Formats: sequence, structure tokens, C-alpha cells
Amino acid sequence: MQAPRSEPEQRRSRGWVAALGRWIKRRAAAPVPVPPPARSARTEAAQPDPHIPLLIEEWKEIRASLRAAEAHDLARLVVFLALELLLGGAYLNLGTTQGSLWVAARWALPACALVVSLLFLAWEWGVQADERALARRGRQIEMVVQILLPGLGSASSLALLSEALPEQRRGLRNGVWVRVGLYALLALLSLAALIGATAGWPQRP
Repeated sequence: MQAPRSEPEQRRSRGWVAALGRWIKRRAAAPVPVPPPARSARTEAAQPDPHIPLLIEEWKEIRASLRAAEAHDLARLVVFLALELLLGGAYLNLGTTQGSLWVAARWALPACALVVSLLFLAWEWGVQADERALARRGRQIEMVVQILLPGLGSASSLALLSEALPEQRRGLRNGVWVRVGLYALLALLSLAALIGATAGWPQRP
């Protein structure tokens, strides 16, 4: 038969039981950490793509470049006409030139006019290629943004979002053909003047 515990042992046992009870109470009162809910694929898909603002900014820059190209085209045409008028006026006034200067001018003026016309034709070709590339990139951005934001609507809605209006492609195309036709016409006239110089025209005054 087990001997009865002494008074100190009984106090130590009661103290241990009390401490164990307090520890259990603290554990019961402490909040159980709940893991955050897993993000579903639908939730992630609903979040806006961070690339959309960058795409729209690029789209705005493309639109601004296409609008500024109209002013550049007009300035280029004015410079071309000024150069051709200067050379043409000097060629028409060959009758006032005497001696060896007349011989050199009869060849040099049409040759310069031909070179200027060909340079502006090549310049126009390069500019139009760049503008077509910009327009193609702008349409790609419009398509991507409309896919990422299905509720945005058509390209006109995207244009309103970007505070820009679509360019009038038909008017721009007509302007291109006018410039190209003018460059080609003056190139042919310059070539005809060179052929005339070979045939001895104009005559020495």
C-alpha cells in the first residue's frame, strides 16, 4: 500500500496541476491561425494586367506621331517645291548666262533637279514605310487591349480612352499620291531637260 504524500509534495502537485490548467486555458483562448484562402485562377484573371497602362501610353505616342506626320509631310512638300522653283527659275533664265557658265548650268541645273526629285521620292518611301509600321503596331495594341479588357468595346472606345481620334486614312493616302506624283513629274521633267542638253537644247544665246 502506497504511503500518504507529505504536505510539501501535495502542494507541489497541486501547483503543477494549476499551472497545467492555466496553460490549457491560454492555449484555448489563443486564436488559431487560419491560412489565407488560395487565389483561384478566376480571381487572378480578374485582376487588371499591369501591361495595359504601358500599352495605352505607347498607343498614345503612336497616334501623336501619326498626327504630327501630316505637318511633316506638308513641310517636306514646301521645301521640295521651293528647291524645284529655284532650280527651274534658274534654268529658264539661262538666256542671260554667257560663256562657260552657260554650258555648265545647262547640265548642272537639270541634274540637280533630278537628284532632288529622286531624293524626295526615296524620302517619301521611307516615311510611308515608317507610318505603316506605326499604324500596324497601333492596331496590334488595340486588339491586345480589347482582349484584356473585353468590356472596353471597339477601337473607337479605345480612341476616346486615349483622348485621340483615328486619322482619316483616305485623306492621308490621297495626299501621299499627290506628293509622289509631283516628285515623279518633276523628276521626268528634269530628265527631259538633261536629254535636251545632250541634243544641244537650249541653244547658246
